[in-house]
Amino acid sequence: MLCFFLTVFNASSQEETFHTWSDFNYQRQFTTKFSFRGDLGIRGVISSSDWSILYIRPGVHYQIIPEISVAAAVSGFNTWNKNLPNSFEFRYAPEAVAVWPSFDAGSFSHRARYEGRFFWYQASGEDSNAQPTSQNNRFRYQLSFKSDYFNVTERLNNFFVQVSTEFFLPFGEDAAEIYFNQNRFILAFGQLLNKGWSYKLDFMWQRSKNTLEGDFNTNELVVRLRIYLKNLNSN
Repeated sequence: MLCFFLTVFNASSQEETFHTWSDFNYQRQFTTKFSFRGDLGIRGVISSSDWSILYIRPGVHYQIIPEISVAAAVSGFNTWNKNLPNSFEFRYAPEAVAVWPSFDAGSFSHRARYEGRFFWYQASGEDSNAQPTSQNNRFRYQLSFKSDYFNVTERLNNFFVQVSTEFFLPFGEDAAEIYFNQNRFILAFGQLLNKGWSYKLDFMWQRSKNTLEGDFNTNELVVRLRIYLKNLNSN
Protein backbone atom coordinates (compact mmCIF):
# COMPACT_ATOMS: atom_id res chain seq x y z
CA MET A 1 0.00 0.00 0.00
CA LEU A 2 2.72 2.47 0.97
CA CYS A 3 4.77 1.52 -2.12
CA PHE A 4 1.78 2.37 -4.31
CA PHE A 5 1.53 5.83 -2.78
CA LEU A 6 5.25 6.46 -3.15
CA THR A 7 5.03 5.52 -6.84
CA VAL A 8 2.14 7.91 -7.48
CA PHE A 9 3.71 10.56 -5.29
CA ASN A 10 6.98 10.58 -7.25
CA ALA A 11 5.40 10.28 -10.68
CA SER A 12 4.12 13.75 -11.50
CA SER A 13 4.80 16.27 -8.77
CA GLN A 14 6.02 19.83 -9.06
CA GLU A 15 6.83 19.88 -5.36
CA GLU A 16 6.78 16.87 -3.03
CA THR A 17 6.13 16.90 0.71
CA PHE A 18 5.57 14.29 3.41
CA HIS A 19 3.29 15.00 6.38
CA THR A 20 2.18 13.23 9.54
CA TRP A 21 -1.24 13.96 11.00
CA SER A 22 -2.89 12.60 14.15
CA ASP A 23 -6.24 13.24 15.83
CA PHE A 24 -8.49 12.09 18.66
CA ASN A 25 -12.22 11.79 17.91
CA TYR A 26 -14.93 11.65 20.56
CA GLN A 27 -18.63 10.82 20.20
CA ARG A 28 -21.28 11.15 22.90
CA GLN A 29 -24.74 9.81 22.13
CA PHE A 30 -27.58 11.78 23.79
CA THR A 31 -30.53 10.07 22.08
CA THR A 32 -30.83 7.35 19.46
CA LYS A 33 -30.63 10.06 16.77
CA PHE A 34 -28.72 13.00 18.27
CA SER A 35 -25.07 13.03 19.32
CA PHE A 36 -22.11 15.31 19.99
CA ARG A 37 -19.01 14.63 17.89
CA GLY A 38 -15.68 16.39 17.92
CA ASP A 39 -12.00 15.96 17.23
CA LEU A 40 -8.69 17.46 18.33
CA GLY A 41 -5.60 17.03 16.18
CA ILE A 42 -2.06 17.98 15.25
CA ARG A 43 -0.40 18.13 11.85
CA GLY A 44 3.22 18.46 10.79
CA VAL A 45 4.69 18.29 14.31
CA ILE A 46 6.77 15.18 13.59
CA SER A 47 7.27 15.48 9.84
CA SER A 48 7.99 19.19 9.35
CA SER A 49 10.35 21.69 10.94
CA ASP A 50 8.84 24.60 8.95
CA TRP A 51 5.23 24.52 10.17
CA SER A 52 2.81 22.82 12.56
CA ILE A 53 -0.96 22.91 13.07
CA LEU A 54 -3.15 22.42 16.14
CA TYR A 55 -6.91 22.30 15.65
CA ILE A 56 -10.16 21.60 17.50
CA ARG A 57 -13.50 20.84 15.84
CA PRO A 58 -16.65 20.30 17.97
CA GLY A 59 -19.97 19.53 16.30
CA VAL A 60 -23.40 17.94 16.47
CA HIS A 61 -24.83 15.05 14.46
CA TYR A 62 -28.42 13.98 13.72
CA GLN A 63 -29.40 10.63 12.20
CA ILE A 64 -32.53 11.22 10.10
CA ILE A 65 -32.87 7.61 8.94
CA PRO A 66 -30.28 4.80 9.05
CA GLU A 67 -28.98 5.77 5.59
CA ILE A 68 -29.01 9.59 5.89
CA SER A 69 -27.58 11.95 8.50
CA VAL A 70 -26.80 15.66 8.84
CA ALA A 71 -24.17 17.39 10.96
CA ALA A 72 -22.64 20.78 11.66
CA ALA A 73 -19.33 21.78 13.22
CA VAL A 74 -17.20 24.80 14.01
CA SER A 75 -13.43 24.61 14.15
CA GLY A 76 -10.27 26.57 14.81
CA PHE A 77 -6.93 25.85 13.09
CA ASN A 78 -3.82 27.52 14.48
CA THR A 79 -0.73 27.32 12.23
CA TRP A 80 2.82 28.13 13.33
CA ASN A 81 5.26 28.82 10.47
CA LYS A 82 9.02 29.13 10.60
CA ASN A 83 9.51 31.39 7.57
CA LEU A 84 6.00 32.78 7.03
CA PRO A 85 3.45 34.66 9.18
CA ASN A 86 1.54 32.53 11.69
CA SER A 87 -2.16 32.19 10.98
CA PHE A 88 -5.50 31.29 12.54
CA GLU A 89 -8.47 29.92 10.61
CA PHE A 90 -12.07 29.72 11.81
CA ARG A 91 -14.53 27.44 9.99
CA TYR A 92 -18.20 26.58 10.15
CA ALA A 93 -19.25 23.49 8.22
CA PRO A 94 -22.71 21.92 7.73
CA GLU A 95 -22.76 18.58 5.94
CA ALA A 96 -24.97 15.69 4.86
CA VAL A 97 -24.02 12.01 4.55
CA ALA A 98 -25.83 9.27 2.62
CA VAL A 99 -24.89 5.58 2.88
CA TRP A 100 -25.82 3.87 -0.40
CA PRO A 101 -25.57 1.31 -1.85
CA SER A 102 -24.78 -1.41 0.68
CA PHE A 103 -23.57 -4.97 0.04
CA ASP A 104 -22.59 -7.98 2.12
CA ALA A 105 -18.92 -6.94 1.79
CA GLY A 106 -19.43 -3.30 2.77
CA SER A 107 -21.11 -0.04 1.80
CA PHE A 108 -20.55 3.18 -0.12
CA SER A 109 -21.03 6.58 1.50
CA HIS A 110 -21.38 10.07 0.03
CA ARG A 111 -20.52 13.18 2.05
CA ALA A 112 -21.30 16.73 0.90
CA ARG A 113 -19.91 19.55 3.04
CA TYR A 114 -19.96 23.33 2.80
CA GLU A 115 -17.21 25.27 4.60
CA GLY A 116 -17.16 28.97 5.39
CA ARG A 117 -13.57 29.92 6.24
CA PHE A 118 -12.09 33.05 7.82
CA PHE A 119 -8.31 33.68 8.02
CA TRP A 120 -6.18 35.88 10.23
CA TYR A 121 -2.46 36.31 9.52
CA GLN A 122 -0.02 37.65 12.07
CA ALA A 123 1.44 40.94 10.91
CA SER A 124 5.22 41.25 10.68
CA GLY A 125 7.39 43.92 12.21
CA GLU A 126 6.44 45.93 15.25
CA ASP A 127 2.70 45.41 14.73
CA SER A 128 2.39 41.73 15.70
CA ASN A 129 -1.39 41.70 16.22
CA ALA A 130 -3.30 39.23 14.11
CA GLN A 131 -5.31 40.99 11.43
CA PRO A 132 -8.24 39.47 9.50
CA THR A 133 -7.15 39.35 5.88
CA SER A 134 -9.33 37.01 3.83
CA GLN A 135 -12.42 34.83 3.62
CA ASN A 136 -13.05 31.77 1.51
CA ASN A 137 -15.92 29.38 0.80
CA ARG A 138 -15.60 25.86 -0.52
CA PHE A 139 -17.66 22.77 -1.24
CA ARG A 140 -16.30 19.28 -0.51
CA TYR A 141 -17.55 15.96 -1.84
CA GLN A 142 -16.25 12.63 -0.58
CA LEU A 143 -17.02 9.19 -2.00
CA SER A 144 -15.98 6.29 0.21
CA PHE A 145 -16.25 2.51 0.42
CA LYS A 146 -15.85 0.83 3.81
CA SER A 147 -15.75 -2.93 4.22
CA ASP A 148 -17.63 -4.85 6.87
CA TYR A 149 -15.59 -6.00 9.86
CA PHE A 150 -13.54 -9.14 9.32
CA ASN A 151 -11.24 -11.36 11.40
CA VAL A 152 -7.65 -12.29 10.63
CA THR A 153 -7.36 -14.81 13.47
CA GLU A 154 -9.41 -15.56 16.57
CA ARG A 155 -7.57 -12.85 18.50
CA LEU A 156 -6.94 -10.46 15.61
CA ASN A 157 -10.51 -9.49 14.85
CA ASN A 158 -12.86 -6.63 13.95
CA PHE A 159 -10.68 -5.14 11.20
CA PHE A 160 -11.91 -3.07 8.27
CA VAL A 161 -10.47 -1.44 5.15
CA GLN A 162 -11.62 1.78 3.53
CA VAL A 163 -11.01 3.54 0.22
CA SER A 164 -12.09 7.13 -0.38
CA THR A 165 -11.60 10.08 -2.68
CA GLU A 166 -12.50 13.71 -2.03
CA PHE A 167 -12.75 16.83 -4.17
CA PHE A 168 -12.49 20.46 -2.99
CA LEU A 169 -14.30 23.17 -4.96
CA PRO A 170 -13.54 26.71 -3.70
CA PHE A 171 -15.69 29.65 -4.70
CA GLY A 172 -15.69 33.33 -3.85
CA GLU A 173 -12.52 35.13 -2.87
CA ASP A 174 -9.35 33.03 -2.88
CA ALA A 175 -7.54 32.79 0.46
CA ALA A 176 -3.74 32.66 0.62
CA GLU A 177 -2.67 29.24 1.90
CA ILE A 178 0.47 27.11 1.84
CA TYR A 179 -1.62 23.99 1.19
CA PHE A 180 -4.84 24.91 -0.63
CA ASN A 181 -6.46 21.47 -1.01
CA GLN A 182 -7.70 20.39 -4.44
CA ASN A 183 -8.30 16.63 -4.18
CA ARG A 184 -7.20 13.63 -2.13
CA PHE A 185 -7.21 9.83 -2.28
CA ILE A 186 -7.03 7.65 0.83
CA LEU A 187 -6.37 3.96 1.49
CA ALA A 188 -6.97 3.01 5.12
CA PHE A 189 -7.36 0.15 7.52
CA GLY A 190 -8.59 0.12 11.10
CA GLN A 191 -9.83 -2.00 13.96
CA LEU A 192 -12.70 -1.91 16.42
CA LEU A 193 -11.38 -2.37 19.95
CA ASN A 194 -13.07 -2.80 23.33
CA LYS A 195 -15.18 -0.33 25.31
CA GLY A 196 -15.92 2.02 22.43
CA TRP A 197 -12.32 2.48 21.29
CA SER A 198 -11.12 2.09 17.71
CA TYR A 199 -8.37 3.35 15.44
CA LYS A 200 -7.75 3.96 11.74
CA LEU A 201 -4.51 4.46 9.83
CA ASP A 202 -4.80 6.52 6.64
CA PHE A 203 -2.34 6.59 3.74
CA MET A 204 -3.29 9.74 1.86
CA TRP A 205 -2.20 11.27 -1.43
CA GLN A 206 -3.28 14.90 -1.68
CA ARG A 207 -2.89 17.49 -4.41
CA SER A 208 -2.70 21.06 -3.14
CA LYS A 209 -1.82 24.49 -4.44
CA ASN A 210 0.51 26.96 -2.70
CA THR A 211 -1.15 30.38 -3.01
CA LEU A 212 0.82 32.07 -0.23
CA GLU A 213 4.34 31.75 -1.66
CA GLY A 214 3.36 31.54 -5.32
CA ASP A 215 0.86 29.74 -7.52
CA PHE A 216 2.25 26.21 -7.92
CA ASN A 217 1.01 22.68 -7.22
CA THR A 218 2.19 20.35 -4.47
CA ASN A 219 1.84 16.60 -4.16
CA GLU A 220 1.53 15.57 -0.52
CA LEU A 221 1.93 12.13 1.00
CA VAL A 222 0.21 12.03 4.39
CA VAL A 223 0.17 9.30 7.03
CA ARG A 224 -2.62 9.96 9.53
CA LEU A 225 -3.41 8.07 12.74
CA ARG A 226 -6.97 8.52 14.02
CA ILE A 227 -8.12 7.40 17.47
CA TYR A 228 -11.86 7.11 18.22
CA LEU A 229 -13.84 6.87 21.45
CA LYS A 230 -17.61 6.39 21.27
CA ASN A 231 -19.93 6.67 24.24
CA LEU A 232 -23.13 5.16 22.90
CA ASN A 233 -25.12 5.03 26.14
CA SER A 234 -28.11 7.25 25.40
CA ASN A 235 -30.53 8.03 28.20
